[in-house]
Amino acid sequence: PQIKIDSVNFYYKKYFDFPLLGRYEDKATPINKRENALYPKFYSYQSKYNIPDLFEGVEFTGGLSMQGSKLVGKGVEGNPAMLKITQNDTLRMKVKANDFLIREQSINSRNVNLVFYIESDSVYHPDLLFTYFEDKDEFRFTKSDKYTSGVPFRNTYHNIDMNFEELYWQRGSGHMKIQSSLGRAIGMASFESAGFFKYGVFENLQGRDYMNPLVRLWQFSNEVNGLRQFPVTAFASNVGMAPYLIRHQLMKLSRLGFLYFDEERDLIILREKLFYYIDASIGQTDYDVMHFNSRVNFPNENADLNMDNYDLTIYGIPEIFLSDSQNVVLFPDSNKIVMKRNRSFQFNGEINAGLFKFYGNNFFFKYDSFMVNLQDIDSLRLSIKVEDQNKGILYRQTIENLIQNLTGELYIDDPGNKSGLQSFDEYPVFTSSEDGHVYFDDPSIQDGVYDRNSVYFAVDPFTVDSLDNFNPQGMQLTGTFESNGLLPPIDQTLTLRDDYSLGFGFSTPENGLPVFNGKGTFYEDIEMSNRGLRGSGKLDY
Repeated sequence: PQIKIDSVNFYYKKYFDFPLLGRYEDKATPINKRENALYPKFYSYQSKYNIPDLFEGVEFTGGLSMQGSKLVGKGVEGNPAMLKITQNDTLRMKVKANDFLIREQSINSRNVNLVFYIESDSVYHPDLLFTYFEDKDEFRFTKSDKYTSGVPFRNTYHNIDMNFEELYWQRGSGHMKIQSSLGRAIGMASFESAGFFKYGVFENLQGRDYMNPLVRLWQFSNEVNGLRQFPVTAFASNVGMAPYLIRHQLMKLSRLGFLYFDEERDLIILREKLFYYIDASIGQTDYDVMHFNSRVNFPNENADLNMDNYDLTIYGIPEIFLSDSQNVVLFPDSNKIVMKRNRSFQFNGEINAGLFKFYGNNFFFKYDSFMVNLQDIDSLRLSIKVEDQNKGILYRQTIENLIQNLTGELYIDDPGNKSGLQSFDEYPVFTSSEDGHVYFDDPSIQDGVYDRNSVYFAVDPFTVDSLDNFNPQGMQLTGTFESNGLLPPIDQTLTLRDDYSLGFGFSTPENGLPVFNGKGTFYEDIEMSNRGLRGSGKLDY
């Protein structure tokens, strides 16, 4: 038997001090557990109720129904139900869905729209699985197998698209984890600049079609007065294709982040990335090549968002390409970077910039100015291009000693030329801001007799351009050679010696040069290189 009543008053005194008007259904059905009961059912007529404290820091707005012992928050007449999640009186999230299943100590939904606020910016995703457990005060937003869930998260604070499986937040921890879903041995994620473009990706989308699908969508948007949201059927009719074929194509474009496909309303919603790709493909805008993949082992997370300062620490990144044309690649220590606002980030490790290799800590990449502030360079290793006389080809020859203890700035390319489409031959450019040092204490140099605390070349601040076509003959590294009294302090210019080390050579004045703290005088030629300090001439002692 089944009972249906179209108007009843429903009392839920935990949340309301007044009755809710709606319809009632009941049906005799077997149940094995109270929490699995589907009846009785109640559906409210009012589309908007407010429960300020559904749980602590969780406010509910929307329609309500009861299914057995379960309270269901429902969207009504096209208006989704919504949760507002706060922390210390700050609104952190809005979560919208057509259905929220509300139990005594939990909430869950199979299809939520998430907006997580970061100051005036946000992280957004249109279709996620959602669970909240009151006992641990934890929130999980997980991608499902639906293609509408496969789209990347849009992060406007860091200005990146993020592709990962699960966002996890235990509200009291101060950190939000970006990670793989439970049960995965390997966690994979990708992080892509909002300015990323790769012509191969654009070209491959066309396949064997006579027109690129992005171009089709862009043209149709222009034909309907710039609208970026329109029905699938309208677009299908315009291009002369069956709607089911269009929907299949939309699945792929959605996963790649070019659009959102609202399956329920059968709508196409174009994202800014589509228009950016069109402009970049015809050279109407600059672009970058910043796309990096994260791979970590369970139980490590792919990234961690600090809820106090919004630093996004990303793990599992062995290398980052900043410029294809200028040959600039980063190798972060511990495969980790800390991303700040708008794609700038801090890291320790190695930078390969043409023929220069920088090693150190506290390096800070600034996206807008497209440069790296090198605050603590442990060492700089130089290489040169040398021609093999027998084979007639160039090979890379490492210069044997290092320039150490530097600070400076590495300018990768013109800030308006991150794509490298224009040719600026002077880039990359490195400018040092403090004295550096070249030491000669390696054991291979006279058995390490030259202690670095007393024998070294102090290099004046310098600038070198065209690091990917570095010419050592054009580099002037001036400075002072200190030798603890072997010679007096001497201002010299470092040059490339024939043993492929940095050193210098000079001839003494006619009256000689004091040596051994003034106990002797040396005449004629003196050279310093990785062969050691050598003289050719006469010594009076």
